[in-house]
Amino acid sequence: MSRQRRQTKLPRISNPTLVLSGTRDPFHSVAAEVKSLIPKSELTIIEDGPLYADRVMPKEYARAVLRFLRPS
Repeated sequence: MSRQRRQTKLPRISNPTLVLSGTRDPFHSVAAEVKSLIPKSELTIIEDGPLYADRVMPKEYARAVLRFLRPS
């Protein structure tokens, strides 16, 4: 998604949103921008996580999602 489209579309998201990124994800640098554009968002970084962390590191990915869904 282009920067212009992100800046136009993402602020419209009103639901709580989890932004996940891995430190080895080539789009890692965009994650903080995405988080800043979505009002009710939370950013979680998976250490050594690649682009497809959900497939390569499913336990770490699931833990991050569960933490988001069940805050303590």
